Amino acid sequence: MNARLLFVPAVLAVLAACGDASNPATVRDAPGPAHRNLTGAIYTTTAGCTSVNANLYTSKDSVYANGGPQNDHAAGLPDGWYYVQVTSPDGQLLGTSVGSGADQPAHVTDGRFEACYQLSAILIRASDGQPGYDDTPNAGGEYKLWISADREFKESESKTDNFKVEVQAPPPPPVMPEVSVAKTAGTYYERVWKWSIAKTGDTGAFSLAPGQSRAVGYTVAVASTGTQDRAFAVSGTITVTNTGTVPATVNTVADADDFGAADAVTCGTLPRTLAVGEAMSCAYSQAIGAPAFGTTYQNTATASVARPGGGGDLAFGGGATFAFDGAAPNLKVDECVAVNDTFAGSGVTGNVCAGGGPKTFTYTRTFGPGHITDCGRTIGYPNTATAKGSETDLSASWNVAVSYVCGCTPGYWKNNTGGWPVATGTLENSPFPASGVAPYVLSNKTLGAYTLPQGLGFQGNSTVEGGAEILLRAASAAYLNARKFGYAMSAADVTSQVNAALATNDRATLITLATKLDNYNNAGCPLNAKGIPINP
Repeated sequence: MNARLLFVPAVLAVLAACGDASNPATVRDAPGPAHRNLTGAIYTTTAGCTSVNANLYTSKDSVYANGGPQNDHAAGLPDGWYYVQVTSPDGQLLGTSVGSGADQPAHVTDGRFEACYQLSAILIRASDGQPGYDDTPNAGGEYKLWISADREFKESESKTDNFKVEVQAPPPPPVMPEVSVAKTAGTYYERVWKWSIAKTGDTGAFSLAPGQSRAVGYTVAVASTGTQDRAFAVSGTITVTNTGTVPATVNTVADADDFGAADAVTCGTLPRTLAVGEAMSCAYSQAIGAPAFGTTYQNTATASVARPGGGGDLAFGGGATFAFDGAAPNLKVDECVAVNDTFAGSGVTGNVCAGGGPKTFTYTRTFGPGHITDCGRTIGYPNTATAKGSETDLSASWNVAVSYVCGCTPGYWKNNTGGWPVATGTLENSPFPASGVAPYVLSNKTLGAYTLPQGLGFQGNSTVEGGAEILLRAASAAYLNARKFGYAMSAADVTSQVNAALATNDRATLITLATKLDNYNNAGCPLNAKGIPINP
């Protein structure tokens, strides 16, 4: 009869009709007692069941089992259900129907297989119990098919037939891309010089009388106080070249050194496919905290290239070393500073450089003679030296306060009335004494009967009235001084203090004020004999 192709669902349906397919131990229509030393034959065939002993197949799935009498006059297989297995030629189990859920999938009727059975559909693999059968360990790709009435596949109750499956040479692995990674590593850092400046003078305060001058010596000291290194960085170029025989797609380029990953790697657009022999360049840079001078550090670039067929990228690396020498900073900041002074005649000017060591400038400035307009004033003369650079901005000052004291004596005003600021008048009320002060009797005359020129000539004596004369002589000159130029006291203060002293009628009080005014009057007269300022 013609062989028929049965698929697993159909086989299972038949099995279910003929026995319990869910129980591997169930034996369905086992061949009768005459089955020992089985008659008939089995052979492998193709899906169409037309080939007999095709023997060589393109794949395991293309192998089918069939059987019956070898010719019309020969005996066939005993009718019934049969176990099926595949082994290697030396008997290593590769697949079996036992345990598959249909332990006896092959059925013989009238001495012939009811169908040709696809082996990979009716067997389970020995290795993992999954449908099919394992590859043979035989180098020639040879397998052995067993059809047996016995679950244990006794040879006396089995038929066998060898077949071969073409050994499929594995496809050649894809050609892997290869690239070379080369790089440069250049260092950069800056050195900043720190500076100090100091300024001193011989004195900070003094007094000048009219016509007097005084020289003050100044010293300006400028020195470098050390350096600070900063802005450490490494940068360079990464060159990726396709050195292989196939195009290479570069997905990423990374860079790292002993201080960590680079801050920036710039390659343009990625991924980028490089033709054989083509190269691409990337720039990188990294700021570094505090490297040790003279220490060699490692810098490595990594190019990640797409793996043909998928999977993780291929990594290619290249490195370079770098070191900071400590002797040649890329940028020197304020190695020299420009020094100046606010006093134009100081001579403090020019550049001071760290390599030249500390530098000291000295100069002298003369103060005075003062002008009459300066009388009674204390004038401050600030003086500042500076040291400046790109980042350095230092200054140091030394200020001098000059007090210009002026005062003409009673004798000057008595002998030079032409320069008086007021009329001669009398002492009473203009300027002394104020109302409420008891009139003094001096040489048988009351105080108010004397003029200012006469007051300037008072001699005084040891009495209270004599003390008043001494005070009024000094006070008359003080009053004229205060009205003529800047004086240690204002005219109003002179009048007020003198009247207050007179009101005490106490000689000691009178003499104390007279001494004070006399000192002021002898400070130095800024007027000539005609009352004209000596230094206007």
